[in-house]
Amino acid sequence: MDAAFEDQQVADLAKYCPNLTKLKLQYVYRIGEESFEHLAEMGLEHLSLQMMTAPSNESVIELIQAVGPKLKTLSLRSFHNTDDDVLDCIHNTCTNLEKLRISDIEGATDAGWAALFTDWKNHLFTSSTSTRSATSTTRTRTDQTARSA
Repeated sequence: MDAAFEDQQVADLAKYCPNLTKLKLQYVYRIGEESFEHLAEMGLEHLSLQMMTAPSNESVIELIQAVGPKLKTLSLRSFHNTDDDVLDCIHNTCTNLEKLRISDIEGATDAGWAALFTDWKNHLFTSSTSTRSATSTTRTRTDQTARSA
C-alpha cells in the first residue's frame, strides 16, 4: 500500500473520516507537503509521521500550529531538516502532549533542544534518537597515555 497511498488519500481521510483522532503515516513514499494541508483540517489527537522526502520547516510549523493544541501524541521521524523554529513551535503550540517522539533530525541546535524543554508545561514521555550529527574524535594511544600519566 505504501506505493499507492498519496496526498489524495490523505485528502479523502480528512473528508470521509472526520472523527478520526489517531493517524500514523510511516514509510509512505508518495505523500508530501500537500498532505499537511489536509491533516491540518482534522481533529487529530495522535499524529505520527515519517516522510520519505523531508518537508520544509515552514510546512511542518503550519501543520503543528493547526493541530498542536489538541495533540496528545506527536511523533516526527526522519524530518532531517527540522530546526530550532520547529522545536519552538512544538514548545509554544503543543500544550497537551503526553508523548513526544522525535528522531532522525539534524538541524536543531543544543540551544533549540534546551529551549524546547525550558518551562515545559507538559507532563510527558519523550523519546529522541538520532537527533544530532556527532563529529567523532579519535585519540591516539599516545594521547591516552599522556592523559593517564
